[in-house]
Amino acid sequence: MKLRVLSALLLLFFPACHLAAQATSNARKFTSPARTFRFTYNFTVKDIPSQAKRVRVWIPVPQTDQHQTVRVLSVKAPVKTRMTQEPEYGNRMMYAEFQNPAPGKAEFTLEYKINAPRILARRLRATQANRSEAQHRARIDEPFDCA
Repeated sequence: MKLRVLSALLLLFFPACHLAAQATSNARKFTSPARTFRFTYNFTVKDIPSQAKRVRVWIPVPQTDQHQTVRVLSVKAPVKTRMTQEPEYGNRMMYAEFQNPAPGKAEFTLEYKINAPRILARRLRATQANRSEAQHRARIDEPFDCA
């Protein structure tokens, strides 16, 4: 009798272990893989007046956090830039300063490498698809006066 009970328990135990191992293996298979993107940020400071003594530019930098890893690959700027950090929230920014700048315009290009989980990558693609419509509505190419 004891042998039959022990045999029955073993027959139930081994398949249960096998199913648990399969479930762990399947969970690993369906973990959202990371996606890598190159993000290029171009902008132009327009209409620099001839009498300007100093022009200062702060450039937003994407943050590395638990959802994404960001690396600056290249910076093309007419002057030397440096990385700064805003003290209240800790956001990083690139800073550039012109002393006695030439009148006209200054062009900047920053290239980033972003590694993010797939779900964030889908959101980024959707945001990029809507970007041209948002730019048109915002009319960002028109200069404005803050005074």
